Amino acid sequence: MSKSMWKFPIPPPRSDENSLLPAVLAGVLAVLAVLQLMLVPDAVVEGASAGRAAPLAGYVAPAITLVSVAPVIGARPLFTPARAGAASSSDMLEGVQVAGSWSTGRQARLVLRKPDGTSITLRPGQVFNGWRLAGITSEGARFARAGESATIAFGGSAPSDPDYDEQQTEEEEEEL
Repeated sequence: MSKSMWKFPIPPPRSDENSLLPAVLAGVLAVLAVLQLMLVPDAVVEGASAGRAAPLAGYVAPAITLVSVAPVIGARPLFTPARAGAASSSDMLEGVQVAGSWSTGRQARLVLRKPDGTSITLRPGQVFNGWRLAGITSEGARFARAGESATIAFGGSAPSDPDYDEQQTEEEEEEL
């Protein structure tokens, strides 16, 4: 064979290209891998093949226990806005729920979700079903109409389920 046919496709490492150190380290890694395989004690290999107990044979898996959960947690849908407090917004906004809000700089927007799943975005000052969006605060969305105002809590500020709160209060009173 001629030399032109036997040329290795990767050029040799050179110190001016900073490829010498990685090549040396790769060689050291290969040598250490071979040494590790050669220096494995014969007792370990024989013990594994002779059927001796593995080191984790005494390990006992932890027991899985069932935890009782309040029925109200399973009764409420997981992905409804605020999971509670939607009844007040449904009554006031005729079935439309507050889904959340977002803001960019000083411009805040409120997102409402209709029963059919479509969404509506309102800016403060816009009107929906006769209610004017007066503001979006950390407590919720404030609506105003003909001298009356109402705040619909959503997100982290939403109140918990009133039926569940009544059950908790009754249980606490019974304990006393």
